[in-house]
Amino acid sequence: MKPSYYIIKANSDPETLALYSTKTSSIILIPHETYTAMQDGNLDAEDESLLKELGFLVPDQKEEIEYMINMFENAQIPYVQAIFALNMDCNFACRYCFEGDSKTGIRMDKRVMEQGLRFIEDEIKKHDTKELMIGLYGGEPLLTPDLAKQLLFEANKICAKYGIKLKATMVTNGSLLKRALLKELIQLGLQKIRVTLDGPPEVHNYFRPFKNKKGSFEIILNNLRECIDLIPRLEIGGNYSKETYKKFPYLLDILLKEGLTPEKVEFIRFEPIINQPKGISIFKGGCSSKKEPWVGEAALFLKEKIMKRGYKTRKIEPIFCMVNNKRAFIIGTDGGIYKCPGFIGMEQFKIGDVFSGIKKTDVYGTGIWKNEKCSSCIYLPLCYGGCRYVAYLRYGTAKALDCQKPFFEKNLLRFIEQEIRFKKIGQKL
Repeated sequence: MKPSYYIIKANSDPETLALYSTKTSSIILIPHETYTAMQDGNLDAEDESLLKELGFLVPDQKEEIEYMINMFENAQIPYVQAIFALNMDCNFACRYCFEGDSKTGIRMDKRVMEQGLRFIEDEIKKHDTKELMIGLYGGEPLLTPDLAKQLLFEANKICAKYGIKLKATMVTNGSLLKRALLKELIQLGLQKIRVTLDGPPEVHNYFRPFKNKKGSFEIILNNLRECIDLIPRLEIGGNYSKETYKKFPYLLDILLKEGLTPEKVEFIRFEPIINQPKGISIFKGGCSSKKEPWVGEAALFLKEKIMKRGYKTRKIEPIFCMVNNKRAFIIGTDGGIYKCPGFIGMEQFKIGDVFSGIKKTDVYGTGIWKNEKCSSCIYLPLCYGGCRYVAYLRYGTAKALDCQKPFFEKNLLRFIEQEIRFKKIGQKL
Protein backbone atom coordinates (compact mmCIF):
# COMPACT_ATOMS: atom_id res chain seq x y z
CA MET A 1 0.00 0.00 0.00
CA LYS A 2 1.13 3.55 -0.80
CA PRO A 3 0.33 6.90 0.85
CA SER A 4 -2.59 8.65 -0.82
CA TYR A 5 -1.78 11.56 -3.11
CA TYR A 6 -4.41 13.66 -1.31
CA ILE A 7 -2.78 14.02 2.12
CA ILE A 8 -2.18 17.30 3.93
CA LYS A 9 0.27 17.23 6.86
CA ALA A 10 -0.21 19.45 9.90
CA ASN A 11 2.06 19.39 12.94
CA SER A 12 -0.01 18.86 16.04
CA ASP A 13 2.67 18.51 18.73
CA PRO A 14 6.26 17.20 19.04
CA GLU A 15 5.05 13.62 19.39
CA THR A 16 2.25 13.42 16.85
CA LEU A 17 1.44 14.47 13.33
CA ALA A 18 -2.00 15.38 12.03
CA LEU A 19 -2.98 14.06 8.61
CA TYR A 20 -5.96 15.29 6.63
CA SER A 21 -7.35 13.65 3.50
CA THR A 22 -8.75 16.04 0.91
CA LYS A 23 -10.34 12.95 -0.66
CA THR A 24 -12.30 11.70 2.36
CA SER A 25 -12.07 14.68 4.81
CA SER A 26 -10.69 12.26 7.44
CA ILE A 27 -8.37 13.65 10.10
CA ILE A 28 -6.07 11.45 12.14
CA LEU A 29 -3.30 12.00 14.69
CA ILE A 30 -0.39 9.58 14.42
CA PRO A 31 3.08 9.35 16.00
CA HIS A 32 5.87 10.60 13.76
CA GLU A 33 7.35 7.11 13.64
CA THR A 34 4.05 5.75 12.31
CA TYR A 35 4.15 8.31 9.51
CA THR A 36 7.71 7.22 8.69
CA ALA A 37 6.59 3.58 8.60
CA MET A 38 3.71 4.63 6.37
CA GLN A 39 6.13 6.25 3.91
CA ASP A 40 8.45 3.23 3.99
CA GLY A 41 5.71 0.62 3.71
CA ASN A 42 6.54 -0.89 7.10
CA LEU A 43 3.23 -0.50 8.95
CA ASP A 44 1.83 -3.28 11.07
CA ALA A 45 -1.41 -4.86 9.85
CA GLU A 46 -3.71 -3.04 12.30
CA ASP A 47 -2.37 0.44 11.50
CA GLU A 48 -2.38 -0.27 7.78
CA SER A 49 -6.00 -1.41 7.90
CA LEU A 50 -7.15 1.75 9.70
CA LEU A 51 -5.20 4.13 7.45
CA LYS A 52 -6.58 2.38 4.38
CA GLU A 53 -10.13 2.64 5.72
CA LEU A 54 -9.74 6.39 6.29
CA GLY A 55 -8.33 6.95 2.81
CA PHE A 56 -4.69 7.60 3.72
CA LEU A 57 -3.36 4.46 2.01
CA VAL A 58 -4.10 3.30 -1.52
CA PRO A 59 -2.84 0.49 -3.75
CA ASP A 60 -1.61 2.87 -6.46
CA GLN A 61 -1.37 6.68 -6.54
CA LYS A 62 -1.74 7.00 -10.31
CA GLU A 63 -4.92 4.93 -10.27
CA GLU A 64 -6.20 7.00 -7.34
CA ILE A 65 -5.65 10.27 -9.22
CA GLU A 66 -7.30 8.88 -12.34
CA TYR A 67 -10.29 7.74 -10.30
CA MET A 68 -10.71 11.16 -8.67
CA ILE A 69 -10.50 12.94 -12.04
CA ASN A 70 -13.28 10.71 -13.37
CA MET A 71 -15.15 10.27 -10.10
CA PHE A 72 -18.51 11.55 -11.29
CA GLU A 73 -18.55 9.32 -14.36
CA ASN A 74 -17.58 6.32 -12.22
CA ALA A 75 -19.94 7.01 -9.32
CA GLN A 76 -22.72 4.50 -8.73
CA ILE A 77 -25.42 6.79 -7.34
CA PRO A 78 -28.22 4.88 -5.55
CA TYR A 79 -30.72 7.75 -5.53
CA VAL A 80 -32.52 10.22 -7.77
CA GLN A 81 -32.64 13.81 -6.54
CA ALA A 82 -35.23 16.31 -7.76
CA ILE A 83 -35.67 19.86 -6.49
CA PHE A 84 -39.01 21.36 -7.50
CA ALA A 85 -39.22 25.16 -7.70
CA LEU A 86 -42.89 25.33 -6.75
CA ASN A 87 -43.05 29.05 -7.43
CA MET A 88 -40.94 32.08 -8.25
CA ASP A 89 -42.73 34.19 -5.67
CA CYS A 90 -41.63 35.49 -2.29
CA ASN A 91 -43.06 37.49 0.59
CA PHE A 92 -39.63 38.92 1.47
CA ALA A 93 -37.66 41.77 -0.08
CA CYS A 94 -34.09 40.69 0.68
CA ARG A 95 -31.59 43.46 0.01
CA TYR A 96 -29.05 41.19 -1.66
CA CYS A 97 -31.67 39.67 -3.95
CA PHE A 98 -32.51 41.43 -7.22
CA GLU A 99 -36.25 42.22 -7.21
CA GLY A 100 -36.94 42.03 -10.90
CA ASP A 101 -36.66 39.39 -13.59
CA SER A 102 -36.69 36.33 -11.35
CA LYS A 103 -39.41 37.28 -8.87
CA THR A 104 -42.15 36.80 -11.42
CA GLY A 105 -44.80 35.46 -9.05
CA ILE A 106 -45.24 32.47 -11.37
CA ARG A 107 -46.37 29.28 -9.67
CA MET A 108 -45.96 25.74 -10.94
CA ASP A 109 -49.24 24.28 -12.13
CA LYS A 110 -50.47 20.76 -11.51
CA ARG A 111 -49.76 19.65 -15.07
CA VAL A 112 -46.06 20.57 -14.78
CA MET A 113 -45.77 18.94 -11.36
CA GLU A 114 -47.31 15.69 -12.59
CA GLN A 115 -45.12 15.59 -15.70
CA GLY A 116 -42.10 16.38 -13.55
CA LEU A 117 -42.82 13.31 -11.45
CA ARG A 118 -43.21 11.20 -14.60
CA PHE A 119 -39.78 12.40 -15.71
CA ILE A 120 -38.34 11.45 -12.32
CA GLU A 121 -40.06 8.06 -12.44
CA ASP A 122 -38.37 7.37 -15.77
CA GLU A 123 -35.01 8.21 -14.16
CA ILE A 124 -35.74 5.82 -11.30
CA LYS A 125 -36.33 3.01 -13.80
CA LYS A 126 -33.08 3.61 -15.70
CA HIS A 127 -30.77 2.47 -12.89
CA ASP A 128 -30.84 0.59 -9.62
CA THR A 129 -32.45 3.13 -7.28
CA LYS A 130 -32.82 2.86 -3.52
CA GLU A 131 -34.06 6.34 -2.70
CA LEU A 132 -35.93 9.34 -4.09
CA MET A 133 -34.86 12.72 -2.72
CA ILE A 134 -37.42 15.49 -3.23
CA GLY A 135 -36.69 19.14 -2.47
CA LEU A 136 -39.42 21.76 -1.95
CA TYR A 137 -38.02 25.04 -3.21
CA GLY A 138 -39.01 28.47 -4.47
CA GLY A 139 -39.26 31.44 -4.23
CA GLU A 140 -40.97 30.51 -1.01
CA PRO A 141 -42.47 27.01 -1.24
CA LEU A 142 -44.98 27.62 1.54
CA LEU A 143 -46.74 30.20 -0.62
CA THR A 144 -48.03 27.14 -2.49
CA PRO A 145 -48.78 24.72 0.38
CA ASP A 146 -51.38 22.63 -1.49
CA LEU A 147 -48.94 22.00 -4.33
CA ALA A 148 -46.23 21.03 -1.84
CA LYS A 149 -48.58 18.51 -0.21
CA GLN A 150 -49.72 17.12 -3.54
CA LEU A 151 -46.13 16.73 -4.74
CA LEU A 152 -45.17 14.71 -1.67
CA PHE A 153 -48.36 12.64 -1.88
CA GLU A 154 -47.60 11.66 -5.48
CA ALA A 155 -43.92 11.07 -4.70
CA ASN A 156 -44.95 8.63 -1.98
CA LYS A 157 -46.98 6.66 -4.51
CA ILE A 158 -43.97 6.40 -6.82
CA CYS A 159 -41.76 5.23 -3.97
CA ALA A 160 -44.31 2.60 -2.93
CA LYS A 161 -44.54 1.39 -6.53
CA TYR A 162 -40.79 0.76 -6.76
CA GLY A 163 -40.13 -0.17 -3.14
CA ILE A 164 -37.76 2.73 -2.49
CA LYS A 165 -37.44 5.31 0.29
CA LEU A 166 -38.58 8.93 0.09
CA LYS A 167 -36.47 11.68 1.64
CA ALA A 168 -38.05 15.12 1.41
CA THR A 169 -36.50 18.44 2.38
CA MET A 170 -37.66 22.05 2.23
CA VAL A 171 -35.85 25.39 2.00
CA THR A 172 -38.09 28.06 3.51
CA ASN A 173 -37.74 31.55 4.93
CA GLY A 174 -39.72 30.31 7.95
CA SER A 175 -42.29 33.09 8.02
CA LEU A 176 -45.18 30.81 7.01
CA LEU A 177 -44.17 27.79 9.07
CA LYS A 178 -47.21 26.68 11.12
CA ARG A 179 -47.85 23.56 13.16
CA ALA A 180 -50.90 22.29 11.30
CA LEU A 181 -49.28 22.58 7.87
CA LEU A 182 -46.00 21.16 9.13
CA LYS A 183 -47.76 18.11 10.57
CA GLU A 184 -49.33 17.40 7.18
CA LEU A 185 -46.02 17.75 5.36
CA ILE A 186 -44.22 15.51 7.86
CA GLN A 187 -46.91 12.86 7.51
CA LEU A 188 -46.22 12.98 3.77
CA GLY A 189 -42.50 12.40 4.28
CA LEU A 190 -40.90 15.80 4.95
CA GLN A 191 -37.80 15.09 7.01
CA LYS A 192 -35.63 18.18 6.93
CA ILE A 193 -36.18 21.94 6.87
CA ARG A 194 -33.66 24.68 6.25
CA VAL A 195 -34.50 28.16 7.55
CA THR A 196 -32.41 31.29 7.00
CA LEU A 197 -31.55 33.81 9.72
CA ASP A 198 -29.10 36.50 8.66
CA GLY A 199 -27.79 37.34 12.11
CA PRO A 200 -29.39 38.89 15.20
CA PRO A 201 -32.66 40.84 14.80
CA GLU A 202 -31.26 44.22 13.74
CA VAL A 203 -29.07 42.64 11.04
CA HIS A 204 -31.58 40.07 9.82
CA ASN A 205 -34.42 42.58 9.64
CA TYR A 206 -32.26 44.94 7.58
CA PHE A 207 -31.33 42.26 5.05
CA ARG A 208 -34.49 40.13 5.05
CA PRO A 209 -37.57 42.31 5.65
CA PHE A 210 -41.07 41.53 4.43
CA LYS A 211 -42.21 43.30 1.28
CA ASN A 212 -44.03 45.80 3.51
CA LYS A 213 -40.58 46.61 5.00
CA LYS A 214 -41.46 45.15 8.42
CA GLY A 215 -38.95 42.94 10.18
CA SER A 216 -39.27 39.17 9.91
CA PHE A 217 -36.92 37.91 12.64
CA GLU A 218 -39.39 37.63 15.52
CA ILE A 219 -42.02 35.93 13.38
CA ILE A 220 -39.53 33.33 12.15
CA LEU A 221 -38.14 32.75 15.64
CA ASN A 222 -41.64 32.37 17.08
CA ASN A 223 -42.57 29.89 14.35
CA LEU A 224 -39.47 27.85 15.08
CA ARG A 225 -40.22 27.86 18.81
CA GLU A 226 -43.77 26.71 18.13
CA CYS A 227 -42.74 23.97 15.70
CA ILE A 228 -39.37 22.75 16.93
CA ASP A 229 -40.81 19.68 18.64
CA LEU A 230 -42.33 18.58 15.31
CA ILE A 231 -39.39 19.20 12.97
CA PRO A 232 -37.46 15.95 12.46
CA ARG A 233 -34.30 17.71 11.28
CA LEU A 234 -33.72 21.47 11.35
CA GLU A 235 -30.86 23.25 9.62
CA ILE A 236 -30.33 26.95 10.18
CA GLY A 237 -28.54 28.89 7.47
CA GLY A 238 -27.49 32.48 7.22
CA ASN A 239 -25.81 34.91 4.83
CA TYR A 240 -23.14 37.27 6.11
CA SER A 241 -21.10 40.15 4.77
CA LYS A 242 -17.71 41.53 5.73
CA GLU A 243 -19.53 44.07 7.89
CA THR A 244 -21.95 41.68 9.63
CA TYR A 245 -20.25 38.33 10.29
CA LYS A 246 -18.89 39.32 13.71
CA LYS A 247 -22.47 39.89 14.90
CA PHE A 248 -23.57 36.31 14.21
CA PRO A 249 -22.50 34.98 17.64
CA TYR A 250 -25.36 37.06 19.07
CA LEU A 251 -27.74 35.06 16.89
CA LEU A 252 -26.30 31.82 18.27
CA ASP A 253 -26.87 33.05 21.82
CA ILE A 254 -30.48 33.94 20.97
CA LEU A 255 -31.05 30.45 19.59
CA LEU A 256 -29.72 28.90 22.80
CA LYS A 257 -31.83 31.20 24.96
CA GLU A 258 -34.99 30.42 22.97
CA GLY A 259 -34.57 26.66 23.28
CA LEU A 260 -33.20 26.02 19.79
CA THR A 261 -30.33 24.09 21.30
CA PRO A 262 -27.75 21.79 19.64
CA GLU A 263 -29.96 18.81 20.47
CA LYS A 264 -32.79 20.32 18.41
CA VAL A 265 -30.83 21.96 15.59
CA GLU A 266 -29.06 19.42 13.43
CA PHE A 267 -26.76 21.80 11.62
CA ILE A 268 -25.83 25.49 11.33
CA ARG A 269 -24.25 26.81 8.16
CA PHE A 270 -23.39 30.44 7.44
CA GLU A 271 -22.17 31.59 4.01
CA PRO A 272 -20.99 34.92 2.56
CA ILE A 273 -23.52 36.96 0.62
CA ILE A 274 -23.28 36.87 -3.15
CA ASN A 275 -24.65 40.06 -4.69
CA GLN A 276 -26.70 39.30 -7.78
CA PRO A 277 -26.68 41.29 -11.02
CA LYS A 278 -29.88 41.91 -12.96
CA GLY A 279 -31.52 38.83 -14.40
CA ILE A 280 -29.91 36.31 -12.06
CA SER A 281 -32.15 33.94 -10.14
CA ILE A 282 -33.14 34.42 -6.52
CA PHE A 283 -31.16 31.34 -5.48
CA LYS A 284 -29.68 31.51 -1.99
CA GLY A 285 -28.46 27.96 -1.62
CA GLY A 286 -25.17 28.43 0.16
CA CYS A 287 -22.70 28.50 -2.71
CA SER A 288 -20.05 31.13 -2.15
CA SER A 289 -16.98 32.72 -3.61
CA LYS A 290 -13.73 32.23 -1.74
CA LYS A 291 -11.80 34.86 -3.70
CA GLU A 292 -12.23 37.70 -1.20
CA PRO A 293 -9.44 37.57 1.42
CA TRP A 294 -11.78 38.27 4.35
CA VAL A 295 -13.92 35.17 3.66
CA GLY A 296 -11.38 32.76 5.17
CA GLU A 297 -11.11 34.77 8.38
CA ALA A 298 -14.89 35.03 8.62
CA ALA A 299 -15.39 31.30 8.04
CA LEU A 300 -12.86 30.38 10.74
CA PHE A 301 -14.36 32.90 13.17
CA LEU A 302 -17.93 31.68 12.68
CA LYS A 303 -17.05 28.00 12.77
CA GLU A 304 -15.27 28.55 16.07
CA LYS A 305 -18.28 30.33 17.57
CA ILE A 306 -20.72 27.68 16.30
CA MET A 307 -18.73 24.72 17.64
CA LYS A 308 -18.00 26.39 20.98
CA ARG A 309 -21.74 26.48 21.59
CA GLY A 310 -22.08 22.80 20.79
CA TYR A 311 -23.69 23.05 17.36
CA LYS A 312 -22.60 21.03 14.36
CA THR A 313 -21.44 22.83 11.25
CA ARG A 314 -19.91 22.15 7.88
CA LYS A 315 -16.47 20.60 7.59
CA ILE A 316 -14.04 21.21 4.77
CA GLU A 317 -15.00 18.18 2.75
CA PRO A 318 -15.18 16.87 -0.83
CA ILE A 319 -17.62 18.53 -3.21
CA PHE A 320 -20.48 16.59 -4.79
CA CYS A 321 -22.31 19.39 -6.55
CA MET A 322 -25.62 18.73 -8.30
CA VAL A 323 -24.09 20.02 -11.54
CA ASN A 324 -21.80 16.98 -11.61
CA ASN A 325 -24.39 14.52 -10.29
CA LYS A 326 -25.89 12.71 -13.28
CA ARG A 327 -28.97 11.73 -11.23
CA ALA A 328 -29.84 15.17 -9.82
CA PHE A 329 -32.21 17.68 -11.40
CA ILE A 330 -33.89 21.00 -10.67
CA ILE A 331 -37.35 21.43 -12.16
CA GLY A 332 -38.50 25.00 -12.74
CA THR A 333 -42.04 26.33 -12.55
CA ASP A 334 -42.49 25.92 -16.32
CA GLY A 335 -41.05 22.40 -16.36
CA GLY A 336 -37.59 23.45 -17.47
CA ILE A 337 -34.80 21.20 -16.21
CA TYR A 338 -31.63 22.69 -14.73
CA LYS A 339 -28.59 21.37 -12.90
CA CYS A 340 -28.17 24.19 -10.39
CA PRO A 341 -30.86 26.20 -8.57
CA GLY A 342 -28.88 29.37 -9.24
CA PHE A 343 -29.75 29.23 -12.92
CA ILE A 344 -33.51 28.65 -12.67
CA GLY A 345 -35.28 30.73 -15.30
CA MET A 346 -32.16 31.30 -17.42
CA GLU A 347 -32.87 29.78 -20.82
CA GLN A 348 -29.23 29.18 -21.72
CA PHE A 349 -28.82 26.91 -18.69
CA LYS A 350 -31.90 24.81 -19.35
CA ILE A 351 -30.83 21.28 -20.33
CA GLY A 352 -34.33 20.23 -21.36
CA ASP A 353 -37.83 20.06 -19.94
CA VAL A 354 -40.06 17.48 -18.30
CA PHE A 355 -42.20 17.14 -21.42
CA SER A 356 -39.50 16.37 -23.99
CA GLY A 357 -36.63 15.21 -21.78
CA ILE A 358 -32.92 16.10 -21.74
CA LYS A 359 -31.71 17.89 -24.87
CA LYS A 360 -28.33 19.30 -23.81
CA THR A 361 -25.65 17.46 -21.90
CA ASP A 362 -23.23 20.16 -20.84
CA VAL A 363 -23.90 23.85 -20.54
CA TYR A 364 -22.32 24.14 -17.09
CA GLY A 365 -18.67 23.30 -17.77
CA THR A 366 -18.92 19.77 -16.40
CA GLY A 367 -15.43 18.26 -16.35
CA ILE A 368 -13.76 21.67 -16.45
CA TRP A 369 -11.19 20.31 -13.97
CA LYS A 370 -9.88 17.84 -16.55
CA ASN A 371 -6.79 19.87 -17.32
CA GLU A 372 -3.19 19.47 -16.20
CA LYS A 373 -3.34 22.13 -13.50
CA CYS A 374 -6.50 20.87 -11.79
CA SER A 375 -5.80 17.17 -12.31
CA SER A 376 -2.50 17.40 -10.44
CA CYS A 377 -3.88 19.59 -7.64
CA ILE A 378 -4.03 18.08 -4.16
CA TYR A 379 -7.17 20.15 -3.51
CA LEU A 380 -9.08 18.71 -6.48
CA PRO A 381 -11.62 16.74 -4.35
CA LEU A 382 -12.48 19.91 -2.41
CA CYS A 383 -12.92 22.05 -5.51
CA TYR A 384 -13.51 20.32 -8.85
CA GLY A 385 -13.10 23.62 -10.64
CA GLY A 386 -15.11 25.59 -8.12
CA CYS A 387 -18.73 26.72 -8.17
CA ARG A 388 -20.34 27.06 -11.62
CA TYR A 389 -22.76 29.66 -10.27
CA VAL A 390 -20.00 31.80 -8.77
CA ALA A 391 -17.98 31.44 -11.98
CA TYR A 392 -20.93 32.80 -13.94
CA LEU A 393 -21.37 35.76 -11.58
CA ARG A 394 -17.66 36.54 -11.68
CA TYR A 395 -16.73 35.82 -15.29
CA GLY A 396 -20.00 35.77 -17.20
CA THR A 397 -19.69 32.08 -18.05
CA ALA A 398 -20.25 28.89 -16.08
CA LYS A 399 -17.43 27.29 -18.03
CA ALA A 400 -14.71 29.29 -16.28
CA LEU A 401 -12.63 27.95 -13.41
CA ASP A 402 -13.45 29.24 -9.94
CA CYS A 403 -10.12 28.01 -8.54
CA GLN A 404 -10.17 27.45 -4.78
CA LYS A 405 -6.46 26.65 -4.37
CA PRO A 406 -5.38 30.06 -2.95
CA PHE A 407 -8.14 29.82 -0.33
CA PHE A 408 -7.10 26.34 0.77
CA GLU A 409 -3.38 27.17 0.76
CA LYS A 410 -4.07 30.06 3.11
CA ASN A 411 -6.73 28.55 5.36
CA LEU A 412 -6.91 24.74 5.25
CA LEU A 413 -4.26 24.08 7.92
CA ARG A 414 -6.11 26.45 10.25
CA PHE A 415 -9.38 24.61 9.64
CA ILE A 416 -7.64 21.29 10.37
CA GLU A 417 -6.20 22.64 13.63
CA GLN A 418 -9.65 23.93 14.54
CA GLU A 419 -11.20 20.51 13.94
CA ILE A 420 -8.52 18.88 16.09
CA ARG A 421 -9.16 21.27 18.96
CA PHE A 422 -12.82 20.30 18.90
CA LYS A 423 -11.86 16.61 18.64
CA LYS A 424 -13.41 16.14 15.19
CA ILE A 425 -10.78 13.53 14.38
CA GLY A 426 -10.60 9.87 13.44
CA GLN A 427 -8.52 7.79 15.79
CA LYS A 428 -5.12 8.30 17.35
CA LEU A 429 -2.71 5.50 16.48
